[in-house]
Amino acid sequence: MTTYKHDRFTAIIEECMGEFLRDSAIADGKHVVSVTSVRVNPKETVADVQVSVYPALEEKALTKLLSVLTRDAVDYLAKHARFRQLPAIRFVPDHGFAAAAHIEKLLKNDIQ
Repeated sequence: MTTYKHDRFTAIIEECMGEFLRDSAIADGKHVVSVTSVRVNPKETVADVQVSVYPALEEKALTKLLSVLTRDAVDYLAKHARFRQLPAIRFVPDHGFAAAAHIEKLLKNDIQ
């Protein structure tokens, strides 16, 4: 069961991490990295930020770069959100869009 406080906490992290990705070194115009969802544990000590990467071929390299920028992400969150305790941030690749595109491609091929 989630509470309003937990949902709001998650929404603030999602918004701040989206802004961080937009303003960070990753936003070079060659790649699109977006936050698809954020999952926070019940104690609100760890936040898993799920990101989708386009083009998908660059996913491993950008995920590695995001892991290096984790400290910067926490600092950005500290500046832009007023939390008593900051959660640890983990960037996790989201494969949902790639799987949906693959299924759609299979369905199109099956119809023809």
